[in-house]
Amino acid sequence: MPLPITDTGKPPWSVAKDMTPTFKIECTPQGNCQVVVVQGSMSNETHLQAKEALLELLAGNPTRILLDLGELTYISSSGLGLLVAMFRRCRQRGISLPLCGLRSDIRELFKVTRLDQVFEIFADQATALNGYGAGEGTPPRVG
Repeated sequence: MPLPITDTGKPPWSVAKDMTPTFKIECTPQGNCQVVVVQGSMSNETHLQAKEALLELLAGNPTRILLDLGELTYISSSGLGLLVAMFRRCRQRGISLPLCGLRSDIRELFKVTRLDQVFEIFADQATALNGYGAGEGTPPRVG
């Protein structure tokens, strides 16, 4: 699915994109960080749409990408695989890719799969952006 063209002069990833009735990604710049809010269910059917949106975001060569998963209600194994693949791509390009706002069930999934050892995970967007978004280092992680 191609990204919408905007007449606002903003990059196409700065607008909300409805993927399905139960899945949405919204990307907006905050300082030197692109904040990506993921809403709904990242299932086997929607993870490819998420991949397309994230690859389009990477094409803009951001310095940092913060994935806010606070409104993510479900993530399939394909969705987890996508996050790991995006982490690798970002690391190869020197782009930070922390996560924030994980619900308790999603956080538990990250612990069971040990992905909490791979990703920096913060309690919420404000904590992740406090200092981090300004390029002043990384705030404390959520354990």
